[in-house]
Amino acid sequence: MNYAKPESEYGQYVEVNGQSCLGSHYIGEVFGGIGMNDPNFIEITLRRCAYAAGATVLQSNFHHFPSGGVTGIVVLSESHISIHSWPEHDYAAVDIFMCGHAKIKEAIRVLEADFMPKRLVGTTMLRGHDIPDRSFADAGDALECRPD
Repeated sequence: MNYAKPESEYGQYVEVNGQSCLGSHYIGEVFGGIGMNDPNFIEITLRRCAYAAGATVLQSNFHHFPSGGVTGIVVLSESHISIHSWPEHDYAAVDIFMCGHAKIKEAIRVLEADFMPKRLVGTTMLRGHDIPDRSFADAGDALECRPD
C-alpha cells in the first residue's frame, strides 16, 4: 500500500523494524520500582523519558492520591507518556506512545535507570500499521475485561 507522506513534521509514516507505521506504543509494567509514591520524582522521570527519546514536552499533569499512588501524564507533540502507580502493591502501569522519529527504546532505558525496578516487562505495538483484515470491533472484543 502506498501512503501519502504529509509534509508536516508529525503525522508522517515512519519505518520501525522494517514496518511502515505512524508510531510505536509501549505498554509496560513496573514491579518493585522506587519512588512510586512521589509525584515530583515520577514527573521528572517521565519528562526525562521524553527528552531521551527526542520528544517534545507540551505539558504535564500529576495527581497524588491519599493512599500514596500517583497518576500522571506528560503530553507530547508526539503523543504521551502516562503512569498509574500502586505503591502498596509495589507496582506501576506505564504507557508510552510516540509517533514520528521519537525513540521509545531510549525512554524505556530511562524508566529502568530512574525507577530501578526489580522487574520491568512490557510490549510494544505499532500504531497506524495497516494489517489486512484487521477489525477494531474484533480487537475490542478480544480486550474485554470481565470482573469475576
